[in-house]
Amino acid sequence: KGLDSSIFQKLVPEGYTVVKVPVQKTIAMTLLQLSNFTALEAIDKLCAITSTKNLFNKDILAKVEDGTLQKIGHEGNFDQELIMAANPEIIFISPFKKGGYDAIKETGITLVPHLGYKELVPLGQAEWIKFIGMFIGKEKTANETFSTIEKNYLDMKALAENTETRPTIFSGEMHSGNWYAVGGKNHLAQIFRDAGAEYLINDENTGGVNIEFEKVYATCAKADYWRILNSFSGDFSYDALKKSEPRNALFDAFKNKKVKAMVLDCGFRSPRAQMERQAKAYRMPGAMAAQGARIVGKIFLRVDLFEEVPDHLKNCDIPVFFLHAKPDDVVPVEDTETNYEACASPKIKLITEEGGHATAFIEGGEKARSMLHTFIEAYFEA
Repeated sequence: KGLDSSIFQKLVPEGYTVVKVPVQKTIAMTLLQLSNFTALEAIDKLCAITSTKNLFNKDILAKVEDGTLQKIGHEGNFDQELIMAANPEIIFISPFKKGGYDAIKETGITLVPHLGYKELVPLGQAEWIKFIGMFIGKEKTANETFSTIEKNYLDMKALAENTETRPTIFSGEMHSGNWYAVGGKNHLAQIFRDAGAEYLINDENTGGVNIEFEKVYATCAKADYWRILNSFSGDFSYDALKKSEPRNALFDAFKNKKVKAMVLDCGFRSPRAQMERQAKAYRMPGAMAAQGARIVGKIFLRVDLFEEVPDHLKNCDIPVFFLHAKPDDVVPVEDTETNYEACASPKIKLITEEGGHATAFIEGGEKARSMLHTFIEAYFEA
């Protein structure tokens, strides 16, 4: 401040670019970058994003709809004219991904590498919020936000460190003839370890890996637990898992059926209602989209996506912890209330006043951690 610009330029090392902060207009290229802006309540600093795929934030979608936020295409296929029209001061990039940045360099816009996805530990990835905060004039908010995340994470990690046994776990399932799993050095694998488990895929891969079924079985056949992330609803059961791949029934985690309890975070009441909501957000005919998805589900997944979650919870026989944030703009809190009322098994519920989709536990603070700890002691360790 107060330094003559010509003198300042002489102080800048060769090969470095000066960026005047706080930046008012920028482009985010990845969902991780975008999550930093939303957490800092700074989407007004964005003038463009790559696409709206897997994006459900109503404020961002509204900006895309009214044209105040441009979509510039995917990596490797950017629309240079749209980028120029958006007129960003800087663009945050992930240079190790698909690329396509050479053409953007010709515009003269400053490209700033954001390497959050290369982090191998969860808190390392989360800490990149400070990097964004530094550029947009929200360093204090970014530091405070990360401190909250860090404390909550380390508190839960400390609880897990006191466990006398470390159950074994593996991840993924078959897709198109290959098993897609989390690599041994991936930050998600570290989350398993920090939660008190032993992740059995112990390789050097930092991303997702495709593995032959035989290799997965040889390594994980005797594992205590199996982590699966998919879009099945309601009656996703051991039978459904076996139908999708008969060899799944060979794993001990399948045979022993060690599901002791469930934590339902921001759960919807039916796939149909959720699909119609999201179709509406994208200005698509909701009923048509839902019907199409139902046909696909019945043919390829052998499930009916029009089934209602409460109908299955009426027959539930394991304890359930229901968790939801009131401001959730993806799944309305009323869905959790409906599911909770229908559940016939032992249950507890926490609705937080702050937070968004899938952030109720973080925003719930000490009360959420205490309730989860009590729930785990009562049911998971029984």
